[in-house]
Amino acid sequence: AIGRDAEGLDALDAELDRASGPGATGRRGWEDANLTTVAAALVLGAAARRESRGCHVRSDYSGQPSSPTDSTTIELDRETGRPALREKMGTAA
Repeated sequence: AIGRDAEGLDALDAELDRASGPGATGRRGWEDANLTTVAAALVLGAAARRESRGCHVRSDYSGQPSSPTDSTTIELDRETGRPALREKMGTAA
């Protein structure tokens, strides 16, 4: 299992924010920038879903899981260049 909690996710998000410095150059720079952006989106999604799913165990939340059909939309914020949570909505009928 992969354990996670809000404190660890916040620390990782801060580290990714520091790693996503200004202006990527060259192929390696763009690859690093893209991987950092994807990692930040994953951290944001993990923080938005507090319950445990599969092997991802949330150690700081023991409440009831949301519906497996709930969805979270994450988009790139045009002002900050960072992923941003846009909505979390239930799609179950």
